[in-house]
Order: sequence, then C-alpha cells, then structure tokens
Amino acid sequence: MKRRSLNVVRKRPSQLSTSERRATSDERRLRIGIIGAGQMGSALAAAWAHRHRVTVFDVDRAKGRRVARRCSVRIASDVPSLAASAGVMLLAVKPQDLEGLLRELSSLCGTRHLIVSIVAGVTTGRVEQRLGQGSRVVRVMPNLAARVGAGMASLSRGRWATVGDLRTVGQLFDAVGRSVAVPERLVDAVTAVSGSGPAYYFLLTAHLEAAARRLGLPSALARQLAVQTLIGSGAVVCGESVVDPALLVKAVASRGGTTEAALTVFGRRRFGAMVTEAVQAAWRRARQLSR
Repeated sequence: MKRRSLNVVRKRPSQLSTSERRATSDERRLRIGIIGAGQMGSALAAAWAHRHRVTVFDVDRAKGRRVARRCSVRIASDVPSLAASAGVMLLAVKPQDLEGLLRELSSLCGTRHLIVSIVAGVTTGRVEQRLGQGSRVVRVMPNLAARVGAGMASLSRGRWATVGDLRTVGQLFDAVGRSVAVPERLVDAVTAVSGSGPAYYFLLTAHLEAAARRLGLPSALARQLAVQTLIGSGAVVCGESVVDPALLVKAVASRGGTTEAALTVFGRRRFGAMVTEAVQAAWRRARQLSR
C-alpha cells in the first residue's frame, strides 16, 4: 500500500487563532532574573533552568556562584545587569534587605518587567509605591516543599499586573508544585496554613520519631517508620481529596483499638484547639509583618 505523504504547513503568527497564539505565548522561553540565592531562590532557579533562561544575583557572591554551578544558571555581577537581561524579576531577599533593593530597582525596572515578590510580609502596594506607577507586581507565598517539586503557592496580583501576568507566574510555580490565585487580603491566612504549614508536619514527625525511640526502636527504624507514615498518609489524603480527613481518621481507628487509645489522649490534651491556636498565632504575626 502506497503511503500518503504529509505536507506540514506552518502558520505565520498572524495566521494563528487567538487560542493558538495564547498557547504559543504560554510556552515561550522566559528571561528570568532571581535576586537572592537562598533556599527558595536556589530551588526555583534549579526548577526553572530546564526551560527558561535564568540569571541569579546575590550580594553574597560565593553563594551566587555555588547556585550558578549547581543549577547550571547564569550569574549576574550586579542588579543593573540582571535587570537589563531579564523580563521577569523574582525578589527572593530577606524582608530587611528589600527597601534598599527597591530603591535600586526603581530606576532600573519599567513596565516591561514582571516583578514577582516572595518576600514575606510585603504587600504588592508597597512594592508598587517604590517602583512607580504601572509596575506589574505579583505577590507569591510559596512553601519549602517547592524544593522537591511538591510546593503550594498562592498568587496575588497587584494593581497593574494583568491576568496574563498571573497566568505566567502560575505556570512558573506549577513547575515546583501547585499554585492558586487568591485575593491579597487572604495572604496572611495562607501564610499561616501552607506557608508555615510544613513546619507543623515536620514537628509532628519529629515527635513521632522521638516517641518511637522511647519505645525501644532503633533510631534508623524510628526515622523510617515516622517519615514513611507521613509520606503515605499524605498520599492517601491526596488520593481521596473528596473525603473529609476526619473520616480517614475513623477509617484507621477501630473501637477499643490502639489508635483509639492514642486519639483519646489527643482529645484530652485538646490537640485540635492547640492546632487552631497555633495557626491563629501565625496569622496574627503575618498581619503584623504585612505592610
């Protein structure tokens, strides 16, 4: 049987439909400049370098060089050269270092730049005020799990950021987990839940491991049991996301059994109230820091 040849016709940009142009735009290779090579900045650099052109700058030159080598990204000698080469600017510095950085960026960044801030406690309004009218700013609250591609990030756009800007930032953070758009007024609550949340799970895992050692289990085994139980339990919750976690608790606890004995102690010590109080404390502190 004679095979029919396929004639591939490539469309010019002007011939693409709106949806095709949007898809092409969404898949473009971005020029990203990251200021701050700490844990989050370096994790994002490593994830984004596979698809985008990433350049990093850190005032600690040695740290910047380490990240550049480890993540196969470019390193900038200073902020002006970074701003000149990037279209997307990620601010990943400590809150106390932001004011000086914004003063420097005010003369370097224009409306062509998309500014993404992951600086804790800093509103889009504050960044916009320092950078000037028309500044396209998206505020992101990521968490530590982005380091392993399982992060949770909230996205809040500022006054002049567009829906397209939000979509671009969402795609970037979906590369290290999941993202969700939220009104900025909810960011403090998000911070208390998912921003600080990994520490809560780490703390519970550490205490479970310590309790296992007190029962006579070897340290390595205690660590393995505690960690794998955390991983497996998380996988169950993810796999049965429509099920209330409280019902999953009941699925493990049989009447008069070992789990029920442990849950009785949690109830007596008001574990639920303790969690609520802790999250509210984190929320109040986030509100104090936001400015």
